[in-house]
Amino acid sequence: MIAVIIAWVAYMYAVIQFLFHGFRISGFFTTLLILAAAFFVLVFWTVRALARPSRKQVQAAARLVNGRAGAPASAADDSGSVTFRVAGSTFDNDDGTSRQEILRHLKFGDAPWADGPEDLTATLEETEYEGEPAFDVMVNGYQVGSVPKNMIPQVRKAQEHVATCFVSSVRILGGGADSKGERLNYGCEITLEY
Repeated sequence: MIAVIIAWVAYMYAVIQFLFHGFRISGFFTTLLILAAAFFVLVFWTVRALARPSRKQVQAAARLVNGRAGAPASAADDSGSVTFRVAGSTFDNDDGTSRQEILRHLKFGDAPWADGPEDLTATLEETEYEGEPAFDVMVNGYQVGSVPKNMIPQVRKAQEHVATCFVSSVRILGGGADSKGERLNYGCEITLEY
């Protein structure tokens, strides 16, 4: 959200320069066209940033639901958590976007992917792969991979607890280079609480 505020301040500064000081890029209409396009991009970016719940909001909502559900979870009601690494993080998405690029942006909190490295929320979207049930892992609305095939039964079991099932943590792993200077792939690890 801080990045959105900074972008709006920069935009307003450019508008004031244009109106009061005759700031020109290459002419009146070109400058006006650029300012109008920037306005619509900023509106889109702001709406997207405001619509996405923060990790703290997701966790607070889950705690509120847990509080309404009654007594704390016990072993008898089969509650718990499961942590796993996301599969397929080195592949590209169907639209051609690189999951590695998305993970890099998320790790460093680059706007508009995230408002900071700690501003990561994940959801699981049920889908199919080769006629089998599957789950896409979405972090801040971007697909970064899938639930590993061997974890699907545990995820289905967790989702049976609809009122209390949520992703409690997201970690972006890897990146950088090894001792030989070769690039290391990014990965993602999530914890699902239920």
